Amino acid sequence: MANRKHVAWLKQGVEAWNQWRRDNPKIRPNLSRADLIRASLRGADLRRTGLGKADLSYADLSRAQMSGANKHWSFVRFPRSPSALVR
Repeated sequence: MANRKHVAWLKQGVEAWNQWRRDNPKIRPNLSRADLIRASLRGADLRRTGLGKADLSYADLSRAQMSGANKHWSFVRFPRSPSALVR
């Protein structure tokens, strides 16, 4: 289950999330089972983040850093056209 505090940080936006990650390098965020449908995660630091069973359908993950992230059974669905991600 996702840590509510971690989800709250992410929902503040990528800039706030990335700053929180820099300020707390030893924390391994848990976003497991989080509803991140259509989330704007462009450039987000998701390294070493638990994303198991998170729903990332249609999320903008371009330039997101995901090395070491646990993506086991995460659900990701992409739009038919990459231009659909442009906002």
